[in-house]
Amino acid sequence: MRSSVLVIGHPEPDKLTLGADTAPDHSTALSLLRDNPYQVVAFALPPGEEQESLGFVEDLVRLAPEAQKVLVCPSKSGAEVLKVLKKTSLCQVVSDFLEPEFEGGLKLAMEDYALSQQGLDLFRLFHDQNAKLRSLQENLEQRVLKRQQYLSRTKSKLEKTRRQMEALHAALLGIQGASSLSDLERALSESLGSYLQLAWARILFNSQSSLPEQISSQQLKEKIYEVPLSNAVQELGKIYYARPAEAEDFTRDEKEFLQQLSEAITLAIERLIQMDQAESLKLQWEATFNAISAPLCLVDRSFKILRSNLALSKALSQPDKALLGQSILKLIFPQITDAEIGRLSPRFRLRRQDELSQRTYDISCQPLNENSLSDSVSIFICRDLTEQLALERQVLESTKMAELGTIGSSIAHELNNPIGGMLNFLQLIKMSLTDKDPLREDIEAMEKAAHRCRDIVHNLLGFARHHDLTEAQTFSVQDLIHQALKIIEIKARYQDVVFELDLPPDPILVYGQPQLLTQAVKNILSNAVEAVTEASPSSPKVIIRLRSHKDSHELTISDNGPGISEENLPRIFNPLFTTKNPNLHPGLGLTVAYKIISEHQGKLEILSQTGVGVTAKITLKRPDSTSTPQVFDGKI
Repeated sequence: MRSSVLVIGHPEPDKLTLGADTAPDHSTALSLLRDNPYQVVAFALPPGEEQESLGFVEDLVRLAPEAQKVLVCPSKSGAEVLKVLKKTSLCQVVSDFLEPEFEGGLKLAMEDYALSQQGLDLFRLFHDQNAKLRSLQENLEQRVLKRQQYLSRTKSKLEKTRRQMEALHAALLGIQGASSLSDLERALSESLGSYLQLAWARILFNSQSSLPEQISSQQLKEKIYEVPLSNAVQELGKIYYARPAEAEDFTRDEKEFLQQLSEAITLAIERLIQMDQAESLKLQWEATFNAISAPLCLVDRSFKILRSNLALSKALSQPDKALLGQSILKLIFPQITDAEIGRLSPRFRLRRQDELSQRTYDISCQPLNENSLSDSVSIFICRDLTEQLALERQVLESTKMAELGTIGSSIAHELNNPIGGMLNFLQLIKMSLTDKDPLREDIEAMEKAAHRCRDIVHNLLGFARHHDLTEAQTFSVQDLIHQALKIIEIKARYQDVVFELDLPPDPILVYGQPQLLTQAVKNILSNAVEAVTEASPSSPKVIIRLRSHKDSHELTISDNGPGISEENLPRIFNPLFTTKNPNLHPGLGLTVAYKIISEHQGKLEILSQTGVGVTAKITLKRPDSTSTPQVFDGKI
């Protein structure tokens, strides 16, 4: 690899520490200079004639014009150095190759070469940038000239476009604000009159067959241009623009402008048609809404009235405007609380009795959007069922009384008469027997059995008794439990029975007939109390526990009595079966409870372990787990 420094004529080249190339004489040096671009050249003037020395310098300048020159001049005079300087510039002048300053001079020459190259590069860069700037200036001047020519040509176009946009803006505002076809024609004539020199504008539908002939007759007096009005389906008609006869014809740009405007006019016409249809549908809807005989209204999420029909206004004796913003539930049921309203979901149906007026209502609320319960508008319907339920009760009572009369007469004929005869004969026989007669005990047993049969018949008749159908409501299970405990509290306290209650602090709500469910719970509690008292444990105890799950509520009643045997457990819900004293218990307690809970869409399970006790588990559905509340017929 060649060095960037060339030393010519050094007497001891091995002593150089810079790694420079060396040449023993000037001819060798010239050969190296032809093949390699050196940055620094150190040389001494060749011995001989002055002309030869200057010729070498000229060759050196020719072959390495940019190289930095270091002159070694041991014995030359200053005049000789000046002659060299006239041929080329010198970086350093030293007296001897072996002086320490020689290599320092080479280093300085290398630094000067680097600086000169940087300056040269900067000069070239400046020159190139200057040339580019001149080119850009010339290009910019040409573009500015073209731009000025373009601006001058487009200035008139912009002015025309501005006038066109102002006319378009005014026309669109007029089209948007038009409420009828005549308003639309007038708006077009006024907004486009100054821009297009219009005399008038008229819209004709295809069904108006005679009017196009009138337009044709006007063409003799005025210049008319027609534009079709079409939507994606069909052509609705045409719009005609007229100019005075002395005006110029419609230009191509003006025709294109009017054709583009026809789209907005078509949309405006369709909007007017839809507005007419919507107004007609609105009138039909209002007529239908007010024709419904049942009181109904549209409510928001908080059940405030947004719109009501005439039936609701008549029922509440208030005008429509006075009802707006009021709570429909508080208008119908003044005693209802905000907490009760807050528990109602957007979709519900229930029967409710007004405690003040003693009237029963069938209430339903349904969001208008079936796919989303979050819709803020619902339709609220309220029907007064008081007369209907009264009539139903009368019909049902009449039917049941007729059925019970038939059953009663049949039972009286089939059972009561024979049982009465047997009792009479048994009493006569017992009267004829002495107290020590061996048959007296058998006769008394037969008499008790006959009384037992008579009680069974009476209990079966009571099993078909009527219950009020209008008592279904939402109520707290905790209140139901406390009510049932009050019924058997005296009997349980007398027999030292302890009740342990494990009830949640928050109300657990169910929907049904509280009196019937209270009877069912009371029957189960009575069985539990009798079980622990008859078994006589050291500490008779009944545990009542209530839990709420995702879709249901669970009530368990557990006692520490003797339990029910495995053979009797499958028979506990059978009528007339009892494990208690048959003379005191007819065996219908659990059967009645089972039927009441079943008709409330619940479930009653009896779990027993002999010697440990009995657990009755009652499962009732949550009111919000079904789409519509249950309506019970009350038949037990």
